[in-house]
Amino acid sequence: MVLTQEENIYGKNIDEMIEQVENLSANTPNGTVIDADTILADLVENCDLDNTGFAQDIFMIYQRSTDKQAVKEIFFEFTGVEFEEYLQKCIDGTTRPEEG
Repeated sequence: MVLTQEENIYGKNIDEMIEQVENLSANTPNGTVIDADTILADLVENCDLDNTGFAQDIFMIYQRSTDKQAVKEIFFEFTGVEFEEYLQKCIDGTTRPEEG
């Protein structure tokens, strides 16, 4: 089955799904709230971020993207750090072989 960019494995239009999620989130009752932010936080918390190759996956997504600014923005949303700053931290902080 070939999906268009606007569809997903559920056979629904992604923009329509986003609109439905936004409407649900805007109408949550007071008190205990489960909304899109709560669900996303749970997914990220349960994600194996120590997985070897995670950073390389992000680099490949950035390199293949036709909208590099969007990748940078989503990176910032998840980390609170600009993508370029992260790359510089990697350059400065990655363990190197000892020179001898």
